[in-house]
Amino acid sequence: MWRLFSQLFITCLFLFPGVSFGEGKKFTINGKIPEMSEGKMIVITQRVGGIDTLGQGDIDNGKFVVEGEVEEPCVALICVAGYGGGFVFMLEAEVPYEMELFQSGKCTIKGGQLQRELVTYEAIVVEEKQKINELKKELEKASAKKHFRTANELKGKLDKLMTEAQKRLDVIVERNKDNVFAAYIQTARMGNMELNELKACYANLTDKARATGPGKLLAARIQALEGVNVNAIAPNFTLSTP
Repeated sequence: MWRLFSQLFITCLFLFPGVSFGEGKKFTINGKIPEMSEGKMIVITQRVGGIDTLGQGDIDNGKFVVEGEVEEPCVALICVAGYGGGFVFMLEAEVPYEMELFQSGKCTIKGGQLQRELVTYEAIVVEEKQKINELKKELEKASAKKHFRTANELKGKLDKLMTEAQKRLDVIVERNKDNVFAAYIQTARMGNMELNELKACYANLTDKARATGPGKLLAARIQALEGVNVNAIAPNFTLSTP
């Protein structure tokens, strides 16, 4: 079973059923998937109202080429037809993409500027998460031994470390505040947000970010939840990937 590639704060949300086929500028992905000798790779993205299939290509002896079209930069998912999960990446037209994908979720995806920003963001998440986890272990040991002064010092260090980690991530989001990358990062947890949280998240997006795919999905989710009265059953926003 292919697992969804994700790191802390990185979640792909597919919210509305339906399938269509995209039109726009061309893109090409050359990739390797060593653990599969045959099959079909599919690239999809989420629009308000349905899943948009952007391109597909056959797997031949662990290699594949996917060609398709996309109207504007978007958050995309590349997956193997017939398997769950997939790999999230930032797709831009007229930019060469190279991929190496593994069943474990490990992958290398090279592409345009937005993809490089995503790779940088994910690398910081992994690095900072490791440092935070190590410090948490020290804090747990100190607390277990009732070394309260040491525990308090470590807690202060942990709070500072988490603040600094968030600042590093915020720098990347800020420099992309008007594009789909920042919109994706800021809305990635929308599936777990209450209505007030969704509205606050939307308010934090710039006008240009609101016009991107993730921004439109967030607006649609807010609209859908606002239309649910107190006694109604909330709509099901879950959709399995191909």
